[in-house]
Amino acid sequence: MTLFGSGTLWGLAAVALFGVSAVTLGWLQVEKLGLGQDRPVVVTTGVPDVGGSFSLVNHRGERVTDQTFRGKATAYFFGFTHCPEVCPTTLFEMSERMRELGPDADRLNIVFVTVDPERDTPEHLKLYLDSFDPRIVGLTGTREETDRAAKAFRIGHDRSDMDGGGYMVNHTASVVVMDAKGAFVTLLDYHEDKATSLAKLRRAIEGGSRACREDAMALYNDVVLPRLLDHAMRNEELVGYRRRIAGAARGRVLEVGIGSGLNLPFYGSGVTEIIGLDPSDPLIGMASRRAKANDRVVSFLAGSAEAIPLDTGSVDTVVTTWTMCSIPDARAALAEMRRVLRPGGDLLFVEHGRAPDSWVVCFQDWLTPVWKPLAGGCHLNRPIADLVTGARFRMLDLRTGYLPGAKPLRPFTFMYEGRAKGA
Repeated sequence: MTLFGSGTLWGLAAVALFGVSAVTLGWLQVEKLGLGQDRPVVVTTGVPDVGGSFSLVNHRGERVTDQTFRGKATAYFFGFTHCPEVCPTTLFEMSERMRELGPDADRLNIVFVTVDPERDTPEHLKLYLDSFDPRIVGLTGTREETDRAAKAFRIGHDRSDMDGGGYMVNHTASVVVMDAKGAFVTLLDYHEDKATSLAKLRRAIEGGSRACREDAMALYNDVVLPRLLDHAMRNEELVGYRRRIAGAARGRVLEVGIGSGLNLPFYGSGVTEIIGLDPSDPLIGMASRRAKANDRVVSFLAGSAEAIPLDTGSVDTVVTTWTMCSIPDARAALAEMRRVLRPGGDLLFVEHGRAPDSWVVCFQDWLTPVWKPLAGGCHLNRPIADLVTGARFRMLDLRTGYLPGAKPLRPFTFMYEGRAKGA
């Protein structure tokens, strides 16, 4: 495969590099837009809009704010004390993580915020939290106060009445992890394994997102890399993939990792709206210009796939093309994609990833630790199909294979193309 002309070494890596346009260039602002506008909109990046100011009452009856928890990394979980499974399980697991962190646990806050303030008074929260790590803080308040906090942290919740009386509250099950300055770091998924969640918490404790903002990398990420990606990914060998994936999209479409907008010409008449999510402001600028050139109306969201700023069940199709390789937490991102899909909606994807040949896998595993810092976090060895099904998608169609080219390119060019639905 030659992306910059025959014999050019950059061509070996260009497919893998495209994943950097996904959701890895720092932790960037996520902002919910009014959609359906008559022209493309570019949203600037900056401080993440996950989290924010709040004023609530803790389980000891004391008024606290978001500033109370600054100075330490903080893991926020929103739930309610009458929750039959998710909440007690999550709080038990967070208690275990505190124990496993050892002395580092003193550098982490665990905060349980109720989404059911009518029943979860400070006194009731105190009794409930007695079953868990004593360092966990419970927060409640008025309905307006708790709803405001949930909205700031992108937490969805709604009440459902039960037969015979009473009610339950459906809510987002993820734990939102912030750094000591109140900046979004990552999400802990309800189904996540212990090693992964511990690693995320340690990353937040040690500084989390700040490591993504080194000045030396900023120049490369903001100036060099977007142009490299746009040039590399115009390769004609990728057009067939784009035509099949974008051409199969229907209804309201979210493209995760829209990059410079190279898929835009291939969306068909069955698409009623396109929303493009990407963390790179320069790439969004390129995509906006490409949208105008193709007479496409696109709304752009600058942010992370691990916290998609859209409502649950609000899109018909999610499209990803060479994106999952470089999302720091691909499982959390896929969980978010499943969340925003309407029942029966499609996940359409083409990705590069782990190959079936042992010599290729050995090379991918050896090269990935070296490759990641050079390519914005791109993983050459992710098992894409396993990630998709592990995120509770039902695979309807999957095609795999290498792009044509010399064997030395194979660590970069094993493709997964498929369609899946939320299980």
